[in-house]
Amino acid sequence: MHATLLFVTDINSFTYSPTLQELALLNQVEELGNAIDIIQEEGLKYIAGYAASRFANKYNHLGTPTEMVVNPQNDWINYISKGRLISSSSELLEVAKIMNKEFQNYHGNFIQKSPGIFKIITDKVKEKIINTTIPREVLLCLIRTRTYIRVRIINKQISAENHKRKHNKKMSIFTNRRATTK
Repeated sequence: MHATLLFVTDINSFTYSPTLQELALLNQVEELGNAIDIIQEEGLKYIAGYAASRFANKYNHLGTPTEMVVNPQNDWINYISKGRLISSSSELLEVAKIMNKEFQNYHGNFIQKSPGIFKIITDKVKEKIINTTIPREVLLCLIRTRTYIRVRIINKQISAENHKRKHNKKMSIFTNRRATTK
């Protein structure tokens, strides 16, 4: 596979042909992007399975214990479960995907601080899942769980930044230099 990229500058135009090594590196980056998508999807399956297990006695159609699945998929949930987790139904997984998309659209990379964020996202998701049998309380459980995960990630980032800032402050005392936080 040989690609030619065209870069246009103000005055000159020229072509650039990446080397095989550069093409291999580009392929690795693309595969890494695919791996991140797979990890996020597996995490979403785990959250949906958690919600299904929380309401297993009340709504048994939401999922199946992995030990009872006839043709188990070769995925992360079946690998770690050893038959003890709940594999969510396809309907619940689709609702979880819609919920995650609405969650990302509403919050972005942070958490909105406005009141009623659970209700707002629930209402947005309910508009999109008209013909499903997923109860509102299960949807709220999905949203709460996703929110708590986001808060935990943000707290870890803040903690790491505080640790870095503290370390830089200590180092500036020893070296008589002002350290930057970046």
